[in-house]
Amino acid sequence: MDAREEFVSRYVRAVIDLPQDVRVACELLDDDEIDQDAQAIVVGSLLSLLQAGDLIPDTWGPLGMVDDAITLRLAAAHAAPAGSAVRERQTQRFPAFFAELEPDLAAARGFLADTFALFDARLPKLRQAEHKGKRVDMVLRDPAARAWLFDEVDEAMTDLEIAEDDLLVAMRRVDSLLTHLRRRLAHR
Repeated sequence: MDAREEFVSRYVRAVIDLPQDVRVACELLDDDEIDQDAQAIVVGSLLSLLQAGDLIPDTWGPLGMVDDAITLRLAAAHAAPAGSAVRERQTQRFPAFFAELEPDLAAARGFLADTFALFDARLPKLRQAEHKGKRVDMVLRDPAARAWLFDEVDEAMTDLEIAEDDLLVAMRRVDSLLTHLRRRLAHR
């Protein structure tokens, strides 16, 4: 399987699984062993999921969810690094997600090549994410803001209806996604 096929295969599943993966991210925020910096990145990944104008605009239909799936995986890998006690504990709770985490990221790096730098550069910026006036720091310190975030992402995921067939059709244009990201990389 070449890099393109591997990416398409993995991210068709990742986009379909996005609602469950969002729940994993929400649960990471309740892990007291995860430091606040890592939690901030997880919160930022959830806030960015709610934004229409991210690396791949949501106006691209199902393809617009690919960057959300990648960003969520990067945030989870940052919060629960491979080989850490946090990763071991979280893998017991969410075996399917964590078993595929590193291969999913490797597939994204393999296919997106140099444009994956956009995702790497975005990760620390997630600490400053904001949506509807709610910032990362507010969500971390205020239980009401955290509840608001959980409600917002739950509603967004409930409203997300992507049929696998539609996603497979959209993924035929995955090369245009690469072209789009190369343009963004050239203009940064």
